Amino acid sequence: MKLALVTPPFNLLEEGYGTKKYSKYGAYPPLGIGYIGAVLENAGFEVIIIDSQAQPLNKEQIVMKLAEFHADAVGISAVTACADSACDLAAFIKNKLNIIVFMGGPHPTCFPETIYRDVNNIDFLVLGEGEATVLEILKVLNNKGKWSTVDGICFLDKDKNLVRTKSRNVIGDLDTILPPARHLYNQSLYHPIPNLYRQLPATNMITSRGCPYGKCAFCYQAGKIGQPYRRHSPERIISEIKNLIKQYGIREIAFWDDNFVISHDWIKKFCNILIEEKLNITWSCYSRVDMVNRETLGILAKAGCWSIFYGLESGVQSLLDLVDKGITLAQGETAISLTHEAGIETRGSFMLALPGENPALAKKTIDFAIKLNLDSAQFLATYPEYGTKLYEKAMPAGKFMKYHGRHGVTYVPEGYKDASEVAKMIKYAYLRFYLRPAFFLKYLKKIRNLSDFSKFFEGFKMVLGIAYNK
Repeated sequence: MKLALVTPPFNLLEEGYGTKKYSKYGAYPPLGIGYIGAVLENAGFEVIIIDSQAQPLNKEQIVMKLAEFHADAVGISAVTACADSACDLAAFIKNKLNIIVFMGGPHPTCFPETIYRDVNNIDFLVLGEGEATVLEILKVLNNKGKWSTVDGICFLDKDKNLVRTKSRNVIGDLDTILPPARHLYNQSLYHPIPNLYRQLPATNMITSRGCPYGKCAFCYQAGKIGQPYRRHSPERIISEIKNLIKQYGIREIAFWDDNFVISHDWIKKFCNILIEEKLNITWSCYSRVDMVNRETLGILAKAGCWSIFYGLESGVQSLLDLVDKGITLAQGETAISLTHEAGIETRGSFMLALPGENPALAKKTIDFAIKLNLDSAQFLATYPEYGTKLYEKAMPAGKFMKYHGRHGVTYVPEGYKDASEVAKMIKYAYLRFYLRPAFFLKYLKKIRNLSDFSKFFEGFKMVLGIAYNK
């Protein structure tokens, strides 16, 4: 049996970051379907990955590749940002090819009803972790069994009623799963965003699943389908890194865990092994500001970490409290200061147009970003996702528009006149942060060769593209 795992058409730079240029940047391998592919290949199925976002491909070109492969089934991976595209692709494939079409990923897991509201001929949805579920489904299909016997899926019965099977237990020991099937990716398609890497080739990794916090008001998984936090052992992650170096010559890794700096004992052991093995890679990660201290940052830097991305969200304490982030402005200032002291660069993410915000408060957030002296910052229009606590808070305090990318204006709080005023504030934030003499001077001091200059120049052009939506 032949299975294709597909990402739906979605331009990360244009739809995700708000710029139509430089689409060759920003793509990393889609690890979720890589894990599924590894399990299926190990069980004897023939698998291909079609990453239409990195290539890029439209739905007609995807169908051509499916036909050339003679696929018996296709699995589409969907996050909320590309949910409309995923549904459109699923319907198009069902119309053109007589094969099984299913969908998995965060969006169908969170909102299966909305998927079937838009497309009622998707054969089934995979809810939650898919490794065991997809394998079981294919075995059922091979034996012409009943889907209703498989845990962790939903589908429409003959009367178009939504049927959910029993929830599947999460994978307790992550070390028992296979690493992503990296050989299924076309490695030449992937390139990080300028200024967000030190060395090439670079790739991404994930060391954990679930979230130990479960409080943030803007996160659906925190409030509705939160999974227990689990993590690979340091030894398993080191083994994967060694394989990436050996097979693909990888020199840099972007760790995509939402919160990498969790459990100082784990971090210490991982970093010490990296140092002892002399793997000489550079790497970046994400962290909360309340999880770092001088000792931890010191060992991170010594082990090759050169950049940490922090979710700072706002420069107004009352708005931080509104989103239940559980941090203070003082903690943010301390974390950024200590990170710089350790010689690690900082990136920060901020949400503009939160419920209760107005242009004056937005400028306080921008001032805060500048005060922190971050190495880079992103300013995103708030998207109160349906089903979150933030959505409930936002409903009576503003108006909603259709979601169209992370930089699109989806919500307008009462403090703003209209969507254009929110868009202007985002543009103002980027221009004010990046067009400062102090920012240019900081980067000019880092330029040591032509490659550094090229990265800085390309990164600066990208920022202007985001600011002006071009």
